[in-house]
Amino acid sequence: MSVKRKDNTEKIRVAIPRGAGVGLRQAAEEIAGIARANCPVSDNNEPGHVHTRDTIIARGVNGSRTDVVVGGAGSLIEFGTSRMGARPFLLPAAESVRARLASIVGDSIKDELR
Repeated sequence: MSVKRKDNTEKIRVAIPRGAGVGLRQAAEEIAGIARANCPVSDNNEPGHVHTRDTIIARGVNGSRTDVVVGGAGSLIEFGTSRMGARPFLLPAAESVRARLASIVGDSIKDELR
């Protein structure tokens, strides 16, 4: 008696990159949220002023790449200048998610395979 196995090759071929993309997007959204919470905010509340915190977004570039983007003075705040010390908010946010990245992506792939 022979056992017939279902060929899941195509399902796996599609699920891995799709699940990885979903997981990376989820991790990027989490990084962006933590960065927004930790980004220093100026006292300037004049109409039209945009706080750097409000420019932090996770942007999907393609199925396998998602960027966390910061506009305004983000790099000046993160790394400092000759007149102002660094006040990192983005790198610490990324570091806080990095240890769980494989788990986040793995769980997304598993969800795609279900």
